[in-house]
Amino acid sequence: MTYRLPFILSLLCMLSVVACKGNIEPGKTENIVVEGWIEDGGFPIVMLTTSVSLSDDYEGKEELKKHLINWAKVTISDGTQEVILTGMYDTLYFPPYIYTTGAMRGKTGHTYRLKVEYENYIATATTTILPSVNLDSVTVAPCAESDTLYQLTAHFTDNPDTRNYYLLLINNGLEYSQPLISYMGYLDDAVTASKNISIPVYKEQKLMTNEHYTPYFSKSDTVVVKLAHVNSEAFNYWKDIQGSVSFSTSMFMPVSTNVQSNVTGGIGYWQGYGISTRTVIINNHLKK
Repeated sequence: MTYRLPFILSLLCMLSVVACKGNIEPGKTENIVVEGWIEDGGFPIVMLTTSVSLSDDYEGKEELKKHLINWAKVTISDGTQEVILTGMYDTLYFPPYIYTTGAMRGKTGHTYRLKVEYENYIATATTTILPSVNLDSVTVAPCAESDTLYQLTAHFTDNPDTRNYYLLLINNGLEYSQPLISYMGYLDDAVTASKNISIPVYKEQKLMTNEHYTPYFSKSDTVVVKLAHVNSEAFNYWKDIQGSVSFSTSMFMPVSTNVQSNVTGGIGYWQGYGISTRTVIINNHLKK
């Protein structure tokens, strides 16, 4: 059984830590989990669930559907306009229920405040969309360990005069339309001496799966690669999340790190992405 990274991490990894940043009322057996983002030029997407208690018995994929929240009031304000999002089922996302609107598109430099109201929960978060940084190219090369797998590398030019944070997001094929973070796909240019950046693009790491994980892509893959210019909160969130995933696969390294959330009154994330996108059809690159 395979679970997609964002939903399961929010429900299991992030919620299994002893204490996360964010105002969570003590004594509650459940907390609201927010997963939301808005790209420059894109419509906002918000997914809502309730947390899985550590004391609960094992729950399969079907049982986890009961944690889906589909009757919340979700509002986004950009300072001049306030929009209530519409909830709808969409199987291109997991969990397959999103809140969105066609009445508001993300704009660079704008700040967006999210408010979620559900039963006795009120969760809020604020994010700003930073200017996009051009993804110059994505190159394809054979993997040294296999003659059927291929390594992708993203190339872009950083601004050396400012401290920047980036995420590499991918969509491998059309099974899901939400961006998934590439494994180790977070970069703080404070540790990079050169302004010319090259970073490997790996498949997202999966949790709770019997499949053998490989970070590389196959000849038939079509990969949408997005370079997201983000703030430090988004960078720290995904860094903590991926650390939790990596450590959770080892019985000798239990998860004990708090995941940094920018949601008040719940846990999760609400993030703005300054996006630059390239689509890579691997087979086409091999014919060149």
